[in-house]
Amino acid sequence: MDGPCEQPAATAISAAIEIAVVTRPLRIVARPRSPVVSCARPSGGTNHGRAFAERAGTGAGGCYTPPHGRSPLLLIKSEPEVYSYAQLESDRRTEWSGIRNFEARNNLRAMKPGDLCLYYHTGEEKAVVGIARVMTEARADSTAPGEDWAAVDVEPVKPLARPVTLAQMKAQKSLKTFPLVTRGRLSVAPVTAGQFAIVLRLSGTPPP
Repeated sequence: MDGPCEQPAATAISAAIEIAVVTRPLRIVARPRSPVVSCARPSGGTNHGRAFAERAGTGAGGCYTPPHGRSPLLLIKSEPEVYSYAQLESDRRTEWSGIRNFEARNNLRAMKPGDLCLYYHTGEEKAVVGIARVMTEARADSTAPGEDWAAVDVEPVKPLARPVTLAQMKAQKSLKTFPLVTRGRLSVAPVTAGQFAIVLRLSGTPPP
């Protein structure tokens, strides 16, 4: 197991971007919550989580990798008509709830404060449009009282300089294992540092 990463988050992602440039590019998917299905809901507060690099190591080839196999980088999805990234920016914080898939729920439960998420718009848009940050540990989903579902709070980090479409991601050989390509219906999924870096590079967005 690799030891803890001693370099700042931005440096770690930058290193991954340099590696990605030598190989090939990538793309993503994200989603929030609605009162009944899976989306997000606003609430007050401005807590900031720890930087994901605090819990990460540096893997083979200098790629950013988390300890114990847990990914601090994820993909979340939302229909823009239900809860868009612009709405998250306006609200500054929302409860990410309404997940009704066991695998997606387990991925959500593994989230920790400070984890970064690629925010994907589903529907007609089909593009990664921003970066969000997990603010809280997982808790019971307020939209499903007494049921075994979970929710976390997320906040906006920044929008991508330009959206990265699903078609672009599918065209990248280096993204052939990306969740949007292999698990298109999964609403919460871990991504690798290399995939995260490729999406940022394709969007022309510097690391957060």
